[in-house]
This record gives sequence, structure tokens and C-alpha cells, in this order.
Amino acid sequence: MTPGELWWGLRKGTAQLHVEWGAAQYGTVFATDLKMRKGPPVTIALSLEVSLHQRSKSSTPYLEAKDLAEGGIRALRLVQISDEYVISGLLDHLEHTDEFTPPWLLVVTLRGEYPFRVTPQFDGRDRLRLTVVGSDPVPKMVPASVQN
Repeated sequence: MTPGELWWGLRKGTAQLHVEWGAAQYGTVFATDLKMRKGPPVTIALSLEVSLHQRSKSSTPYLEAKDLAEGGIRALRLVQISDEYVISGLLDHLEHTDEFTPPWLLVVTLRGEYPFRVTPQFDGRDRLRLTVVGSDPVPKMVPASVQN
């Protein structure tokens, strides 16, 4: 993410996300610092780092984030956000956005920064499915030391 870009905070605290990657892997992870940029393209950024800092190294969010951090992130297929506060903020900002046609951009921070082109699908005001699209869904990793 480039310094100076105008980002709108959606949630600083923790939100629970459903993620799917690889052929048939799925799980629950925690995300922080969810924010959006109106674009184009509309961009949603979030960090999954908090899931790697769980006290219990046998907890599901830790194990899922560890698998993603060890390469699974490159095969990300879907991120589902079911946090009503995040969805409400996103919808409010989209009302004041001129161009929000897909694909959008999803930027995931997890031991680096991974950008994905995604297609959004809202299920009412309480669920957003971001499905990774494109002929080359494997993102280029930007080392965390280069970020901000």
C-alpha cells in the first residue's frame, strides 16, 4: 500500500473471517486493521498477523494462519467477512463511491503483503464473500520490511 492513499477504517479491532484455500482447505482466522479504499478498484486491506500471535498454539485460528503463512496464502480462494460492523461501514462508504464494479482488490498482510483480484458477493447486510478471480491467482509477495 502506498503512503498517502486515502483509506477508510472499517475495524481496528479483531474480526473473525472464514477463509478457503488450496483444493479443499478452509478455516477460521482473526483479522485486524480492516480498511477500504474507494478506488477504482475498490480495495479492502486486512491483516491476519493477529492469528499467528495466539497464546494457544493448538487453537484453530493459529493453525489455519500458520498453514496460510507457510504457503497456503498463495492458493487463497475465498475470504468471507461476517462482521456486521465491517459490512455496514463498507456499504456506507460504497454509497458514496462512483465506481465500484468488480473486480476489487483484496490485500492480505501475513508475513508479507499479498494482493488478490476478487469478486464481491453481498448476502444482505451481514455477509460479504470475496472470491479470488483471474487467470493468475498467485499473488506476488512484498516483504513486510518494505511495507509502510
